[in-house]
Amino acid sequence: MVLTAGMAGLLGMTPVAITSTAGWVRRMGYKRSQKLHRTVDFCGIAGVTHYYLLVKSDIRLPLLYGAILAVLLGYRVIKTPAQPQSSPASRGGSGRLDPARHAQARTQLARKILGTAVIFQVRHETAFVPDGLACLRTGMT
Repeated sequence: MVLTAGMAGLLGMTPVAITSTAGWVRRMGYKRSQKLHRTVDFCGIAGVTHYYLLVKSDIRLPLLYGAILAVLLGYRVIKTPAQPQSSPASRGGSGRLDPARHAQARTQLARKILGTAVIFQVRHETAFVPDGLACLRTGMT
């Protein structure tokens, strides 16, 4: 079960990782790209499940990550509009996706979330802090 959950999350993230560039978003179209990127919800659940099943004794950290994921997914459910919004082109805009602005917003959100998790780990004297997370915590890129 542990391997199944982990592999499902990894395989689900592979097409998302490949198609996250601005070129792929242009090729696929924004709406298709959004639909594909919604699989991240499933991958997050699979990842937390994998981590929970992997840990044998101290389950506080997997439960913390599960709570963070539940809050973020709950926010997405609340924030998602009931009716489709009008396109930027119909409001006088170009209708094109600004990949740099969206990438910057995603990076800032990831830094906030991962920085909080790393600070939690350090305060609770967990020995393992991956280099990438330490970079995000210190603000270095």
